[in-house]
Amino acid sequence: MYSFEENKIKLYHFVYSTYIKSLHISYLYISRLTLLKKGKNNKEISKNNALKILYGYFIC
Repeated sequence: MYSFEENKIKLYHFVYSTYIKSLHISYLYISRLTLLKKGKNNKEISKNNALKILYGYFIC
């Protein structure tokens, strides 16, 4: 059985990582919209977003 402090640390880690991932997903969505407004095609956007996704997973 885990102690109260260990459970609290696990809960904080879960909440923090979920928050960071949701921020990252919203950032990808906003960057996709701005690239579409600039007239970029889907191939350039997917390459750009793939790099950002890899970067985001290394952070989390």
